[in-house]
Amino acid sequence: MTLPNGRVSAAAERAVELVAALESLPPGADRREVTRAAAAVLERWDDLVDDTFADQIDDVVAVIREIGRFVDITDAEEAATTINEWLAAEGSTPRLVHEPGWGWHLHADPVEADWATWLSASSALAFAVALADHARPVWGRCSAPGCARPFLDRGRRAPQQFCSPTCATRERVRRHRATAPD
Repeated sequence: MTLPNGRVSAAAERAVELVAALESLPPGADRREVTRAAAAVLERWDDLVDDTFADQIDDVVAVIREIGRFVDITDAEEAATTINEWLAAEGSTPRLVHEPGWGWHLHADPVEADWATWLSASSALAFAVALADHARPVWGRCSAPGCARPFLDRGRRAPQQFCSPTCATRERVRRHRATAPD
């Protein structure tokens, strides 16, 4: 990615992890479970969750669901249009911020943004930089049968198709067995 400290890349990875965390919850998970799952992802990325997070979880979940729909976009033109609309909706000017542990990095959210606005703006900026750096969407869904977990491409030569080496191996074994003589 463009930034040497990887902050934008981290924001895209964090966004994809949030989608995966919510989508892996059992149907009908209660608000407390959703809050814990989202907070756990944010804390793994050193985003310290405060007391206001649980109060704002419905708005945060709405943003995560939008990110999940965005990850399904595989066309660069459509992704660019969506990102531009996403950034315009936030209505904020990017600015440089220095934070302990992160150094200088870009923020696209308003200074006093709530959790959902911060997540939306930082994710939009991260996906914009990823698209600009690679000239193609570097996100997607696992193509292994029955998986569909979202991923952020880790920069291999060929576009990534699977969320993990485990899914890639399972699919490779499945294909081999399907073509092997009995």
